[in-house]
Amino acid sequence: MKKFLIALGLVVALTACGGATDENVAPEEDAGTEAPADEEVDSGAEGTVDADAARGTYEQSCIGCHGGDLAGGAGPGLVGTGYSPDEILTIIQEGKGTMPGFPNIPDNEAENLAIWISEQ
Repeated sequence: MKKFLIALGLVVALTACGGATDENVAPEEDAGTEAPADEEVDSGAEGTVDADAARGTYEQSCIGCHGGDLAGGAGPGLVGTGYSPDEILTIIQEGKGTMPGFPNIPDNEAENLAIWISEQ
């Protein structure tokens, strides 16, 4: 019984964050109001965001906790947070609350993701 509970706890923990597969990726039509995947969006002083690359990074690292439509799940929703791209970048890299940091995401991908999330 003890081994079963440990195994169950590990399964829940591992499925809660990260490890997105094609099975838990939201269809494009449910992806919310983001820019088309292949379109670069001018984000003013912050530069441009590659929405396709940002969505890919999101699906690899964030979708498990924040949901396919960024509305939240195990983690909070990411739409309309009011955080600046720099604040979001710090959260991505260092974590916040119960969210772990993701220092393994390359800086350029994390910056692109931060700008993209700030525009949602």
